[in-house]
Amino acid sequence: MCMQEIYSKLSKSSFSRVMIFGIPGSGKSTFAVRLGELVHLPVDHLDRHFFVANWAERDYSEFLQIQKTLVEKERWIIDGNSIKSFEMRFQRATLVLYFKYNRLLCLWRIFKRLFRKNPQILDKAEGCPEKVRLRLISYLWGFDIRVSHSIQELCKKYPDVPFYVVQSDREAEKIIQKFYHEFDTSKESQDTIVNAIKEKICKIPQ
Repeated sequence: MCMQEIYSKLSKSSFSRVMIFGIPGSGKSTFAVRLGELVHLPVDHLDRHFFVANWAERDYSEFLQIQKTLVEKERWIIDGNSIKSFEMRFQRATLVLYFKYNRLLCLWRIFKRLFRKNPQILDKAEGCPEKVRLRLISYLWGFDIRVSHSIQELCKKYPDVPFYVVQSDREAEKIIQKFYHEFDTSKESQDTIVNAIKEKICKIPQ
């Protein structure tokens, strides 16, 4: 589906419950934070719940219960992968965004954020410093193959859930632009949003 068609179909109701996932380093967490600020939705990053200190994994049943509590709310933005629990979020979402950027760009960005991390992006659990491990690089490189079957099945099972692939910062910006066209904002607010787009979305560091 071309970006122009996506842009035309998004409406105010699309931003009630937004599921964001994608390749590490694609900027999905940065985008989630900016979108949350603009549409006044709470943002949750799944990595903050999946891991505890020193990158130890939380008990999975406990993690699922936390996620279930988040998903049952009426309004949310949930950023993160957790492939095994895709369906829990997908079936409740009013909009699903798959950040599928060029892998080399994403690889460069995960190294870049070791030295230049946006302090607004609190997507890691306490005691989990930013790091790049071989396991993360492998996960990044094979992500699309890993999730493609699950995505196809979920799109078939829930055909009414809008699902879009975002492949560049320009496309991410178009979704943000759609927001302030749909919502009733003052000229001053629109100017603020435009500036935020230029500063935060067009230069995604995540």
